[in-house]
Amino acid sequence: MVSSEIPRTFPGGIKRGFASVQIYRGEVKGRTRFTLSYNSNGVRQRRSFSTYQRAQVAAILQAKAIKQR
Repeated sequence: MVSSEIPRTFPGGIKRGFASVQIYRGEVKGRTRFTLSYNSNGVRQRRSFSTYQRAQVAAILQAKAIKQR
C-alpha cells in the first residue's frame, strides 16, 4: 500500500519476506530527496527520488523483485 503521508521518522523501510529496502530522507542543494538503499546480488544499490510516494512505490517493487530471486 502506498501512503500519501510522509513519516515523521527516518529511515523507514519496506519488507517483503526476507527482502528489505530502506528509505532515507535528506537534502540536496536545499531540496528534500528520498533515497532507497538495498542489496542486489551482494552489492549495495541506491536510488534517489524527489517525492516520498515515488520512493515508496519503487521500494515496494524492488522488495518484490528481491524476494523473487
